[in-house]
Amino acid sequence: MIQSYLLINCSLIALLTLTMIGCQNPPIEISFVSMLPLDRIEIDFESQGCFHHEHYQFTVYGDDPKRVELHGTGVVTDSVSNVLHLSEENLAQLDNALFLYRLEQKGYCTNRDQISLSVYREGAEIAHEDYVDSTCACSHIRDILTFDWIAVCTGKQSKLLPRPVAEGSISVDEIRRVIEQRSAER
Repeated sequence: MIQSYLLINCSLIALLTLTMIGCQNPPIEISFVSMLPLDRIEIDFESQGCFHHEHYQFTVYGDDPKRVELHGTGVVTDSVSNVLHLSEENLAQLDNALFLYRLEQKGYCTNRDQISLSVYREGAEIAHEDYVDSTCACSHIRDILTFDWIAVCTGKQSKLLPRPVAEGSISVDEIRRVIEQRSAER
């Protein structure tokens, strides 16, 4: 009697556990373009190299118009505002930067960027991503928006200035095509 009771209870616990595991949502991939109006994305960006050390904290708000706010110590601005409004193009450029970080390429540059992103919806964290980038590739890619450039522009005007890129830079779409070609060759 006790054995059958234990067997039934253990079976129920196992069934509930499997059901709960099967009901879990897959991880959410962070996207600035897909933000809902009440979403916020908190970003911790730290960059260190031979001749610099920068640490910035940002919050991107999903309301209309979307905006980014720079927080933290060491924030130097020429005006009272530490807020920039973001265009749809800016949001797509931020998503392009995340695409590059997600490639997790090995890099041997002396600059090392650490990026931590968390998405909050209705006060609860629903997604989190961490990246380390030592490629120095961002300065050679046209259609991305970097977090250090947001920090440079914040407090100096209400919208982002065009980001300077190296001559002969490539686009994220060109990188995607190369990745697809290599995948097809395998």
